[in-house]
Amino acid sequence: MKGNPRPAGFTIIEVMIVLGVSGILFLAAALMIAGRQNRTGFTTSIQSFKAEMQQVANDVANGYYPGFSNFSCSQGGTPPTGQPILSYPGTQSQGTNGGLSTYTDTLQGCSFLGKAIQFGVNTSDSSLINIYPVVGNLESVDGLPTEGLSGSYPVLLAQSGFGTPNANFATTEFIEQYNLQYGLNVAWMCYSMSPSSSCDASSYDNQSMSHYQTAVIVFSTNQSNAGSGANQSFGTQQLAFAPIPGTTLGQQPTSTVDTVNNYLDNPTPNDPTGYNGILINPPGGISVCVADSTTNESGLLTIGGNNRAAQISMTIHDGSTDCS
Repeated sequence: MKGNPRPAGFTIIEVMIVLGVSGILFLAAALMIAGRQNRTGFTTSIQSFKAEMQQVANDVANGYYPGFSNFSCSQGGTPPTGQPILSYPGTQSQGTNGGLSTYTDTLQGCSFLGKAIQFGVNTSDSSLINIYPVVGNLESVDGLPTEGLSGSYPVLLAQSGFGTPNANFATTEFIEQYNLQYGLNVAWMCYSMSPSSSCDASSYDNQSMSHYQTAVIVFSTNQSNAGSGANQSFGTQQLAFAPIPGTTLGQQPTSTVDTVNNYLDNPTPNDPTGYNGILINPPGGISVCVADSTTNESGLLTIGGNNRAAQISMTIHDGSTDCS
Protein backbone atom coordinates (compact mmCIF):
# COMPACT_ATOMS: atom_id res chain seq x y z
CA MET A 1 0.00 0.00 0.00
CA LYS A 2 1.39 3.35 -1.05
CA GLY A 3 1.64 6.23 1.37
CA ASN A 4 -0.31 9.47 1.11
CA PRO A 5 0.87 11.69 -1.78
CA ARG A 6 2.79 14.89 -0.92
CA PRO A 7 0.37 17.85 -0.77
CA ALA A 8 0.71 20.45 -3.58
CA GLY A 9 2.28 23.89 -2.81
CA PHE A 10 5.45 25.32 -1.30
CA THR A 11 6.93 25.00 2.11
CA ILE A 12 7.46 28.05 4.28
CA ILE A 13 11.20 27.88 3.62
CA GLU A 14 10.68 27.83 -0.14
CA VAL A 15 8.30 30.79 0.06
CA MET A 16 10.83 32.74 2.16
CA ILE A 17 13.59 32.00 -0.36
CA VAL A 18 11.42 33.21 -3.25
CA LEU A 19 10.44 36.35 -1.37
CA GLY A 20 14.05 37.04 -0.43
CA VAL A 21 15.30 36.68 -4.00
CA SER A 22 12.41 38.78 -5.30
CA GLY A 23 13.17 41.46 -2.75
CA ILE A 24 16.81 41.57 -3.78
CA LEU A 25 15.86 41.84 -7.45
CA PHE A 26 13.30 44.55 -6.69
CA LEU A 27 15.82 46.53 -4.65
CA ALA A 28 18.43 46.24 -7.37
CA ALA A 29 15.93 47.40 -9.98
CA ALA A 30 14.80 50.29 -7.78
CA LEU A 31 18.39 51.41 -7.20
CA MET A 32 19.11 51.18 -10.90
CA ILE A 33 16.02 53.24 -11.77
CA ALA A 34 16.80 55.77 -9.05
CA GLY A 35 20.39 56.05 -10.31
CA ARG A 36 19.20 56.65 -13.86
CA GLN A 37 16.69 59.21 -12.63
CA ASN A 38 19.41 61.03 -10.69
CA ARG A 39 21.71 61.05 -13.69
CA THR A 40 18.87 62.26 -15.90
CA GLY A 41 18.15 65.01 -13.37
CA PHE A 42 21.83 65.99 -13.34
CA THR A 43 21.99 66.15 -17.14
CA THR A 44 18.78 68.17 -17.31
CA SER A 45 19.99 70.62 -14.68
CA ILE A 46 23.40 71.05 -16.30
CA GLN A 47 21.89 71.77 -19.70
CA SER A 48 19.34 74.16 -18.18
CA PHE A 49 22.15 76.04 -16.41
CA LYS A 50 24.17 76.39 -19.60
CA ALA A 51 21.07 77.54 -21.50
CA GLU A 52 20.33 80.17 -18.83
CA MET A 53 23.85 81.60 -19.05
CA GLN A 54 23.64 81.60 -22.84
CA GLN A 55 20.29 83.41 -22.64
CA VAL A 56 21.78 86.14 -20.43
CA ALA A 57 24.57 86.63 -22.97
CA ASN A 58 22.08 86.71 -25.84
CA ASP A 59 19.89 89.27 -24.05
CA VAL A 60 22.87 91.58 -23.62
CA ALA A 61 24.07 91.15 -27.20
CA ASN A 62 20.55 91.80 -28.50
CA GLY A 63 20.00 94.79 -26.21
CA TYR A 64 17.04 93.16 -24.45
CA TYR A 65 16.18 94.43 -20.97
CA PRO A 66 12.87 94.35 -19.09
CA GLY A 67 10.93 97.62 -19.08
CA PHE A 68 11.83 98.86 -15.61
CA SER A 69 9.99 101.98 -14.50
CA ASN A 70 10.38 102.28 -10.73
CA PHE A 71 13.68 104.16 -10.61
CA SER A 72 15.38 107.34 -11.71
CA CYS A 73 18.83 107.56 -13.24
CA SER A 74 20.79 110.69 -14.02
CA GLN A 75 24.24 111.04 -15.52
CA GLY A 76 27.14 111.37 -13.14
CA GLY A 77 28.35 114.77 -14.20
CA THR A 78 28.82 116.55 -17.55
CA PRO A 79 31.05 115.29 -18.98
CA PRO A 80 30.80 112.03 -17.00
CA THR A 81 32.88 112.26 -13.85
CA GLY A 82 31.42 109.37 -11.88
CA GLN A 83 28.83 106.63 -11.72
CA PRO A 84 25.21 107.44 -12.60
CA ILE A 85 23.01 108.66 -9.76
CA LEU A 86 20.24 106.17 -9.02
CA SER A 87 17.18 106.76 -6.87
CA TYR A 88 14.28 104.51 -5.84
CA PRO A 89 11.42 104.81 -6.44
CA GLY A 90 11.32 106.85 -9.63
CA THR A 91 9.20 107.48 -12.67
CA GLN A 92 11.53 106.91 -15.60
CA SER A 93 10.72 104.16 -18.06
CA GLN A 94 13.30 102.37 -20.14
CA GLY A 95 14.49 104.58 -22.99
CA THR A 96 13.19 107.84 -21.46
CA ASN A 97 16.00 108.69 -19.06
CA GLY A 98 18.38 110.48 -21.40
CA GLY A 99 19.13 111.94 -24.80
CA LEU A 100 20.71 114.96 -26.43
CA SER A 101 20.54 118.13 -24.39
CA THR A 102 19.24 121.07 -26.45
CA TYR A 103 21.09 123.48 -24.16
CA THR A 104 24.58 122.00 -24.14
CA ASP A 105 24.41 119.77 -27.23
CA THR A 106 25.72 116.87 -25.16
CA LEU A 107 24.31 113.50 -24.25
CA GLN A 108 22.58 113.26 -20.89
CA GLY A 109 21.21 110.39 -18.83
CA CYS A 110 21.82 106.66 -18.51
CA SER A 111 21.97 103.59 -20.69
CA PHE A 112 21.67 99.86 -20.04
CA LEU A 113 25.07 98.27 -20.60
CA GLY A 114 24.67 94.63 -19.65
CA LYS A 115 23.93 92.18 -16.86
CA ALA A 116 25.89 90.97 -13.84
CA ILE A 117 25.55 87.39 -12.61
CA GLN A 118 26.22 86.55 -8.95
CA PHE A 119 26.85 82.84 -8.27
CA GLY A 120 26.28 81.11 -4.92
CA VAL A 121 24.29 84.01 -3.48
CA ASN A 122 24.55 82.93 0.15
CA THR A 123 26.18 80.21 2.22
CA SER A 124 22.88 78.51 3.06
CA ASP A 125 21.87 78.08 -0.60
CA SER A 126 24.74 77.87 -3.07
CA SER A 127 22.28 76.92 -5.82
CA LEU A 128 20.86 80.45 -6.00
CA ILE A 129 22.00 82.85 -8.73
CA ASN A 130 21.15 86.58 -8.90
CA ILE A 131 21.15 88.52 -12.17
CA TYR A 132 21.39 92.32 -11.96
CA PRO A 133 21.05 94.93 -14.72
CA VAL A 134 24.11 97.12 -15.30
CA VAL A 135 23.66 100.78 -16.26
CA GLY A 136 26.13 103.50 -17.14
CA ASN A 137 26.32 107.07 -18.32
CA LEU A 138 24.81 107.56 -21.77
CA GLU A 139 27.80 109.70 -22.72
CA SER A 140 31.27 108.22 -22.40
CA VAL A 141 34.36 110.11 -21.29
CA ASP A 142 35.23 111.03 -24.90
CA GLY A 143 31.85 112.68 -25.44
CA LEU A 144 30.56 109.87 -27.64
CA PRO A 145 27.72 107.44 -26.86
CA THR A 146 28.63 104.67 -24.44
CA GLU A 147 29.80 101.47 -26.13
CA GLY A 148 30.83 99.31 -23.20
CA LEU A 149 32.06 99.20 -19.63
CA SER A 150 35.14 101.34 -20.18
CA GLY A 151 34.54 105.04 -19.71
CA SER A 152 30.85 104.74 -18.77
CA TYR A 153 31.27 104.45 -14.99
CA PRO A 154 28.95 101.41 -14.82
CA VAL A 155 26.90 100.54 -11.74
CA LEU A 156 24.48 97.77 -10.77
CA LEU A 157 20.82 98.73 -10.84
CA ALA A 158 20.40 97.60 -7.24
CA GLN A 159 20.20 99.76 -4.16
CA SER A 160 23.11 99.45 -1.74
CA GLY A 161 21.87 97.81 1.45
CA PHE A 162 18.74 96.43 -0.21
CA GLY A 163 19.17 93.03 1.45
CA THR A 164 18.77 94.20 5.05
CA PRO A 165 17.24 93.89 7.54
CA ASN A 166 15.28 90.99 6.06
CA ALA A 167 15.25 88.82 2.97
CA ASN A 168 12.60 90.87 1.18
CA PHE A 169 14.64 92.88 -1.29
CA ALA A 170 13.58 96.50 -1.63
CA THR A 171 14.45 96.37 -5.34
CA THR A 172 13.21 92.89 -6.19
CA GLU A 173 11.77 93.98 -9.52
CA PHE A 174 15.27 94.70 -10.84
CA ILE A 175 16.69 91.27 -9.94
CA GLU A 176 16.23 88.07 -11.90
CA GLN A 177 16.78 84.93 -9.84
CA TYR A 178 17.70 81.47 -11.08
CA ASN A 179 18.01 78.28 -9.03
CA LEU A 180 20.17 75.36 -10.06
CA GLN A 181 17.92 72.32 -10.25
CA TYR A 182 18.05 68.73 -8.89
CA GLY A 183 20.44 69.46 -6.05
CA LEU A 184 23.20 71.15 -8.04
CA ASN A 185 25.31 73.76 -6.27
CA VAL A 186 28.23 76.00 -7.18
CA ALA A 187 31.44 74.31 -6.03
CA TRP A 188 33.97 76.95 -7.09
CA MET A 189 34.51 79.74 -9.59
CA CYS A 190 37.59 81.61 -10.82
CA TYR A 191 39.25 83.20 -13.85
CA SER A 192 42.68 82.80 -15.42
CA MET A 193 45.09 85.30 -16.92
CA SER A 194 47.00 82.58 -18.77
CA PRO A 195 45.74 82.05 -22.36
CA SER A 196 46.83 78.40 -22.28
CA SER A 197 45.52 77.51 -18.83
CA SER A 198 41.96 77.58 -17.50
CA CYS A 199 40.98 77.40 -13.84
CA ASP A 200 40.71 74.19 -11.89
CA ALA A 201 39.89 73.20 -8.31
CA SER A 202 43.55 73.26 -7.29
CA SER A 203 44.22 76.74 -8.63
CA TYR A 204 41.01 78.00 -7.04
CA ASP A 205 42.09 76.71 -3.64
CA ASN A 206 45.70 77.80 -3.91
CA GLN A 207 45.09 81.15 -5.61
CA SER A 208 48.11 80.71 -7.86
CA MET A 209 49.64 83.68 -9.68
CA SER A 210 47.59 83.09 -12.84
CA HIS A 211 44.21 82.30 -11.29
CA TYR A 212 41.90 84.46 -9.24
CA GLN A 213 38.75 83.81 -7.27
CA THR A 214 35.52 85.52 -8.26
CA ALA A 215 31.77 85.05 -7.87
CA VAL A 216 30.42 87.62 -10.33
CA ILE A 217 30.55 87.94 -14.11
CA VAL A 218 29.45 91.08 -15.94
CA PHE A 219 28.31 90.66 -19.53
CA SER A 220 28.42 93.83 -21.60
CA THR A 221 28.61 95.05 -25.16
CA ASN A 222 32.06 96.26 -26.06
CA GLN A 223 32.03 97.58 -29.61
CA SER A 224 35.25 99.53 -29.15
CA ASN A 225 37.20 96.25 -29.29
CA ALA A 226 35.12 94.63 -32.02
CA GLY A 227 38.05 94.40 -34.39
CA SER A 228 40.39 92.70 -31.94
CA GLY A 229 38.94 89.24 -32.39
CA ALA A 230 38.45 88.93 -28.64
CA ASN A 231 34.67 89.12 -28.70
CA GLN A 232 31.88 86.98 -30.04
CA SER A 233 28.64 88.28 -31.48
CA PHE A 234 25.83 86.28 -29.90
CA GLY A 235 23.26 88.58 -31.48
CA THR A 236 23.55 92.00 -33.05
CA GLN A 237 26.32 93.53 -30.89
CA GLN A 238 29.78 92.48 -29.77
CA LEU A 239 29.83 90.83 -26.37
CA ALA A 240 32.46 91.19 -23.66
CA PHE A 241 32.65 89.66 -20.19
CA ALA A 242 34.39 90.80 -17.04
CA PRO A 243 35.09 88.91 -13.79
CA ILE A 244 34.83 91.02 -10.64
CA PRO A 245 37.83 90.57 -8.31
CA GLY A 246 37.00 90.58 -4.62
CA THR A 247 33.64 88.85 -4.91
CA THR A 248 33.33 85.44 -3.26
CA LEU A 249 30.88 82.56 -3.17
CA GLY A 250 28.44 82.78 -0.29
CA GLN A 251 28.66 86.56 -0.20
CA GLN A 252 25.43 88.29 0.78
CA PRO A 253 23.83 90.36 -2.02
CA THR A 254 24.30 93.59 -0.07
CA SER A 255 28.06 93.08 0.14
CA THR A 256 28.21 91.89 -3.45
CA VAL A 257 26.48 94.99 -4.80
CA ASP A 258 28.87 97.23 -2.87
CA THR A 259 31.92 95.22 -3.97
CA VAL A 260 30.92 95.24 -7.64
CA ASN A 261 30.02 98.93 -7.68
CA ASN A 262 33.25 99.91 -5.92
CA TYR A 263 35.31 97.87 -8.38
CA LEU A 264 33.51 99.25 -11.45
CA ASP A 265 34.03 102.77 -10.13
CA ASN A 266 37.68 102.24 -9.14
CA PRO A 267 38.95 99.15 -10.98
CA THR A 268 42.13 97.73 -9.48
CA PRO A 269 42.38 94.20 -10.86
CA ASN A 270 45.08 91.97 -9.41
CA ASP A 271 46.60 91.53 -12.83
CA PRO A 272 50.30 90.70 -13.39
CA THR A 273 50.02 91.31 -17.16
CA GLY A 274 49.35 95.02 -16.80
CA TYR A 275 45.70 95.46 -17.67
CA ASN A 276 44.43 98.99 -17.22
CA GLY A 277 40.94 99.69 -16.01
CA ILE A 278 38.19 97.05 -15.85
CA LEU A 279 39.42 93.57 -16.69
CA ILE A 280 37.71 92.51 -19.96
CA ASN A 281 37.84 89.00 -21.43
CA PRO A 282 40.68 87.41 -19.36
CA PRO A 283 42.81 85.29 -21.71
CA GLY A 284 42.26 82.08 -19.74
CA GLY A 285 38.51 82.62 -19.47
CA ILE A 286 36.14 82.19 -16.56
CA SER A 287 35.29 78.78 -15.08
CA VAL A 288 32.24 77.90 -12.98
CA CYS A 289 32.08 74.42 -11.43
CA VAL A 290 28.65 73.10 -10.43
CA ALA A 291 28.37 69.75 -8.67
CA ASP A 292 25.89 67.07 -7.61
CA SER A 293 27.01 65.05 -4.59
CA THR A 294 24.20 62.52 -5.12
CA THR A 295 25.46 61.31 -8.48
CA ASN A 296 29.11 62.23 -7.80
CA GLU A 297 29.18 64.28 -10.98
CA SER A 298 30.08 67.85 -11.82
CA GLY A 299 29.95 70.17 -14.78
CA LEU A 300 32.46 72.87 -15.71
CA LEU A 301 31.00 75.91 -17.46
CA THR A 302 33.70 77.81 -19.34
CA ILE A 303 33.32 81.29 -20.79
CA GLY A 304 36.02 82.27 -23.28
CA GLY A 305 39.58 81.20 -22.60
CA ASN A 306 42.57 80.10 -24.66
CA ASN A 307 42.34 83.37 -26.64
CA ARG A 308 39.04 82.24 -28.09
CA ALA A 309 35.97 84.34 -28.63
CA ALA A 310 33.56 84.69 -25.73
CA GLN A 311 32.01 81.29 -26.20
CA ILE A 312 30.14 79.33 -23.52
CA SER A 313 30.86 75.61 -23.22
CA MET A 314 30.16 72.82 -20.72
CA THR A 315 32.28 69.79 -19.79
CA ILE A 316 30.91 66.91 -17.66
CA HIS A 317 33.14 65.21 -15.06
CA ASP A 318 32.02 61.75 -13.83
CA GLY A 319 33.12 60.58 -10.39
CA SER A 320 34.03 64.06 -9.24
CA THR A 321 32.33 66.87 -7.35
CA ASP A 322 35.02 69.48 -8.03
CA CYS A 323 35.30 69.27 -11.86
CA SER A 324 38.67 67.51 -11.66
